Amino acid sequence: MSPNYSESEAVKLDVKIIKAVVNRAYGLVAETVLSTNRPKFSIAYVVLDSNTPLPTSTAVQAPEQLGATTRSHRGWNPEFHQHSTVRANVNQLLEFRLVARRHSTDEGLVIGYCRLVIRQAAEANGHRREFIFFANGF
Repeated sequence: MSPNYSESEAVKLDVKIIKAVVNRAYGLVAETVLSTNRPKFSIAYVVLDSNTPLPTSTAVQAPEQLGATTRSHRGWNPEFHQHSTVRANVNQLLEFRLVARRHSTDEGLVIGYCRLVIRQAAEANGHRREFIFFANGF
């Protein structure tokens, strides 16, 4: 996060990740990582500046000071039930990365991502304090 943002544009975001529904077609995309029987997934989320390049397939962990990574869960509809608070500027992006993980080594591969402009998400939700970010797909 850029340290040069004004305090009037700074917000604390409560990020709650409850559940993900993963399309089984991802099993074909990441065959080397996914088991189609009981795949293993996690979600990394991070606050970024708007000029940050797209994530690479190996960007599976979020830096602690800018976001977090959920624990890994198995299944096509993993339930995470994770809650954390991140500090951001309303002009920044909140990026979610869907990570498929190997069963044996827990190595991961980013197989999908979603970026939200924090200001636009707030405006779309009537500036309420509770946003439903995961209505968006990867």
